Amino acid sequence: MVGLLSAFMLEGIRQLKVHGLWYGALDLGEGGVAPVLQLGGLARVRRWVDALDRFDASGDYGVFAPLLIENGVESDKARWLERAAFYERTLNLPEALKQLRKLNAFLDRSELHGASRLFARTLKDRLAWSRRGSLAEHQKRLAWEHLGRSDYLRAVVFGWEALTTKECDQVGLPSVDYQIGRRLGAERLF
Repeated sequence: MVGLLSAFMLEGIRQLKVHGLWYGALDLGEGGVAPVLQLGGLARVRRWVDALDRFDASGDYGVFAPLLIENGVESDKARWLERAAFYERTLNLPEALKQLRKLNAFLDRSELHGASRLFARTLKDRLAWSRRGSLAEHQKRLAWEHLGRSDYLRAVVFGWEALTTKECDQVGLPSVDYQIGRRLGAERLF
């Protein structure tokens, strides 16, 4: 266990990637021969737990992509998470939702392998919000999430976007047409 913790520490502090970890179980040996146990599975589980912590702190879906690729998911499918994170960070939530919905459909019809299989339900739960609801509801949810992370700029932007989208929906204007305010005059929206 000390060796395992040391490997985790080296990954975090020295930015190293531990590719294998074995334990010589001398206490289980008989006749001078002892088994050697591979502990790589524990390292992969720890990477998932770490990614979940980073996601909860930042909202960055991209942290899951390398883990899925490591467990056999095609890179173009795993990259949907990275693209969703990019679009969300650049405040283009409709495009982020498209990427997440493609990934949700893939997760619904595919079985994950390795450590990813252990965390499939947790990943689906973290992405469940993207399956239903209006754009304004998603923007409002993100505003509250960013407020909880003390990311005030994104909280304000997503809050404003939620109000604008809701108002556009109520008056029958397309909420993703970013030129509508210029064409109609912003005063007509509110």
